[in-house]
Amino acid sequence: MSTKMIYKAERVVKYRYTCEKCANTTDWYEGKAWMTAANVKFSNVRRFEFNVERSIEELEKTAKEAVSNLEKLTEALETIVKKSGERFVPDDPFLVEKYNEAFIEGAKCPYCKARQSWYPAFAFRPNKWRAARNYAIATFILSGAISIIAFAILNGSEDADFSNATYLLIIPIVLSVISALIGFFRAKRLAKQYAPTRAESFILRDPEVVWEEPTVELVGCPTEV
Repeated sequence: MSTKMIYKAERVVKYRYTCEKCANTTDWYEGKAWMTAANVKFSNVRRFEFNVERSIEELEKTAKEAVSNLEKLTEALETIVKKSGERFVPDDPFLVEKYNEAFIEGAKCPYCKARQSWYPAFAFRPNKWRAARNYAIATFILSGAISIIAFAILNGSEDADFSNATYLLIIPIVLSVISALIGFFRAKRLAKQYAPTRAESFILRDPEVVWEEPTVELVGCPTEV
């Protein structure tokens, strides 16, 4: 039996910018970036007690690894946010999520509502097919369960005749198709709403970004694995 120790490294990012469209300067915004690291090398609490020095070394190593992971993430986020004129748009969902956490609050100018070029459209643009799939699955499960319960109630919970169970699928399938279409077109509408800005009508500017020193904390102790 081992104990899983998880360290979380986190840093606050503060940023402000001069709007690329209306040229107004914003107040400071604040976001966060964080990464974790885990250690399961030392076996259990008893071993920790009898080899405290080695265990502390392992924990310190894990904490440093968490900070290292955070530094790599910071570099990746900087690559996106400070590339005026040649914006880099990642296709990694994990990096997109992290970029959202750090910079989503100030993505649109508070004065003219223009989305800045340093905040790529990926952060807002939903995947139409994924939305359709998720809508369909959720609707099918919910409507299917309701159909079965209703069928059982109408026919008596003990003597329910499921010989015509095929009919149980008709309503969920129809509703799922309708729901999928709703999800698809809703995502399509949102994608148009947050279409990429036209660079020729903007003066590209990098935001002013200040990263605070990272903090590290033990967030997963103990967890048996």
